Amino acid sequence: RGGRAVATRDMIHAMERSVQHNFGAQNCINCMCHPIECLYAYNETNVARASEDFFPGDPASHSLHVANVAFNSLFIGEIAFPDWDMFQSSHSLATLHAVARAVGGCGVYVSDHPGKHNLDLLRRLVLPDGSVLRALNHGRPTRDSLFKDVSRDGRSACKIWNRNPCGGGIVAAMNVQGYHWDRVHRRQLPNGGKGYTEPRVTASVAPADFEPTDFQTTLPLPHLQPSTQDTDMQAVHCADATATAATATASATTATASTTTAIATTSSIARWAVLMTHWGADGRQLSTATYLSLLRHSREVELAAKECAVFTFAQVRRAGKAGAEVEWAVLGLERMFNGGGALLEASAGEERIELQVRGQGSLLVYMSRKPLQVLLDQVPLADDDIVYNQSQALLRLQIPALGEGGHQEAGKGEETTGRKTRTRKITIFV
Repeated sequence: RGGRAVATRDMIHAMERSVQHNFGAQNCINCMCHPIECLYAYNETNVARASEDFFPGDPASHSLHVANVAFNSLFIGEIAFPDWDMFQSSHSLATLHAVARAVGGCGVYVSDHPGKHNLDLLRRLVLPDGSVLRALNHGRPTRDSLFKDVSRDGRSACKIWNRNPCGGGIVAAMNVQGYHWDRVHRRQLPNGGKGYTEPRVTASVAPADFEPTDFQTTLPLPHLQPSTQDTDMQAVHCADATATAATATASATTATASTTTAIATTSSIARWAVLMTHWGADGRQLSTATYLSLLRHSREVELAAKECAVFTFAQVRRAGKAGAEVEWAVLGLERMFNGGGALLEASAGEERIELQVRGQGSLLVYMSRKPLQVLLDQVPLADDDIVYNQSQALLRLQIPALGEGGHQEAGKGEETTGRKTRTRKITIFV
């Protein structure tokens, strides 16, 4: 009756009916599912494993795992919802895997041994209510990564992009060079012989890498002057003050990210506020930077073996009355790998900026001047929870957990997979 394809389809449909009856179709992950006769047969289930398994004891597998899920998701993501597999939070390369899940837009789950959890790492992925700040799409390689051998050519970084609500985006740059699948020995092997050392690579990242589709050109406000004051942070100017809009958009500049830097307002066109964090293979945060960037202005970061860098992008917008406007952009929860996913809605008028956010902790906002007042769920935030650094043009709002600071009734609840996810309303008066 059609051979293997029809037999496979019949078996998959029988499996799906059983899963639907006993567990619910959303509680099924299809593994070993890359044959076309499998991918084209799913009716009720839509989650498909996009990678080889996570092998904690195989050092050669981890770089390839990340590269494989990113490139496989390019195809599988158009048919099913890609699953990037589990990992162990206490593994020596857990940060590389965690960042991949944050940008991958996939489910997050771990196979930790009982009692062996890296809670600090997990808190950068998972909110206290058990939900995650999932990006909008499935993670895919950036355009300039598509036709590069990110695991074997010795020079290319693997760059993965995704989008967040409200026009924001995330790009993760990773050094996954050093290993390959050997078709003769049928196993993952190093690219070189005895004494081989994985190479360092340099990644160049710009807002254009996350394929923004809905944005506007933002000219600088006349009353904003280039910042020349340096504290313990270095002010970063994303373009020369005399650059025109056409020249600035078409050109690309680079700056090495090696120290903590500050956002500085400039007299050039500033479209995106950017937060960059650089992570070592051992999980240490090596550096962080905040800066303003044009669409195609790139920033370089050098990555040693299995290091990664996360770039969060937020569109610069305006609020306030004509002649007294303020520039602002919400970068998100500072401690989360995909902190930009915390912003769900944003609007602005002549007097206020209104945000809907998820989660708790330090909310990082680029703002060209200090706000007059901040409300959380219609309750004023305490002065200690509002920190504005004028030289950096950065506003940090400390969002308390529900039930703290008089916010017991905060937010509206939405039922999601059996648990309540709370959203918080933030009003910033300008």
